Amino acid sequence: MSQDKEDRDRRNYVSKMYPGLAWQEKVANWPRDRITAVYLRFIRDSQKPKPETPEELERDIREDQDDQDDQLELF
Repeated sequence: MSQDKEDRDRRNYVSKMYPGLAWQEKVANWPRDRITAVYLRFIRDSQKPKPETPEELERDIREDQDDQDDQLELF
């Protein structure tokens, strides 16, 4: 495995551990050393990202559609 791919995989793994887009953006800007340290801690502690289940994805899609229906049209 190339170093770039391994770095990308670790960064993705760490970003999935934190909830929300804001955290994922912060993780994207972290230096490589910090990502490696956090990644190794998660591995040591047997922590894994929660898998996104189809039910959660469907609920998010429905909530987005409901929000669109609540918008006010001026014209």
